Amino acid sequence: MYRRAGLENRAAILEAARVGIELQVETDNWNGGSYGHDVVFYLPLDTLVPFTTELRKELTGKLAEDLNGLITRSNEHVRECHLELADENDPEYQAAKEYQGRPVPNPDTIEFWKPGLVRAFITHRDEHKAGAHRLADALEQYGISCFVAHDTIPAQTEWRQQIMLGLETMEIMIVYFTDDFEESIWTQQEIGYALGAQKPIVCVKLGKKAPGGFVGHIQATPGSLDNPEGSAAKLYKLLAKELGAGDRLNNALIEAFAASPSWGETTDLFKRMTSALTSLMPAQRKRVVEAFNSNNQLYAAAYLVNSSNRMVRWMNDVTGETYELHGGRLRLKLTEPAALGDDIPF
Repeated sequence: MYRRAGLENRAAILEAARVGIELQVETDNWNGGSYGHDVVFYLPLDTLVPFTTELRKELTGKLAEDLNGLITRSNEHVRECHLELADENDPEYQAAKEYQGRPVPNPDTIEFWKPGLVRAFITHRDEHKAGAHRLADALEQYGISCFVAHDTIPAQTEWRQQIMLGLETMEIMIVYFTDDFEESIWTQQEIGYALGAQKPIVCVKLGKKAPGGFVGHIQATPGSLDNPEGSAAKLYKLLAKELGAGDRLNNALIEAFAASPSWGETTDLFKRMTSALTSLMPAQRKRVVEAFNSNNQLYAAAYLVNSSNRMVRWMNDVTGETYELHGGRLRLKLTEPAALGDDIPF
């Protein structure tokens, strides 16, 4: 959470620390009793030294506030947090626990994720890797980078480690649910990881059987083994809803359209973008207009500018404004000044 929010100092503390708890340093017997505990983060010298006294005070206050936001017992709270130097000879340090075995991997440094895109792990049976890969290719056009174990893992890497990296850094799991899906211990364990990590899960039902077990309650999206690309448009909206990442996905569609390399692809990219976007933020409107006017694969694409006037009509629909083509370029329609007439009351 800290990494996503850009709170690097707090994330660095958690990654490097061994954590000790000083229990019941504050008690109150009123109304059944309440208990306050202190949390000590033991840090190596190179992590601790850059933090000034003022910054340490700020960080420990924020950490205590954040921890209290996670505590569900009404009669317990974190009183204070402390940052202390790790000392191998200190019995309290020796009794402290590592927050985790190793730092959380940074998704931006992992080569199988496309930068800036939503990260989705597709769990599937190996017999259906080709279909899962086709689905991944289709979803990438919607701003979703997919991990498909049999195709995504780089050469000369340990595949179990790469699968764990994918699971640890995914934002959402897509279950490519075929009738033989539950026969694999790997797919079952991958779903178990997503459930334990509380990651959103969506299912694509590709056979007669419905998902069972702990994901049996999840409404599955119907799909086709012969046409996995057909599931991409349905999944796009579902993933945006589950993740609350609509803006990221919408911007990815706009950027794909903006960079269209050919008139033929412009048609597909425009259809994909317009099927998903029903409104545009001001910055998105500006980006669409700039891209259209600077990319000749857009402003010269007959599909957009022929007598159907698709580009102008769509911009009018999603902005509530009136656009026009002027000299082959897209712009807001200029309002003509009212003509002077005899009805002017002066």
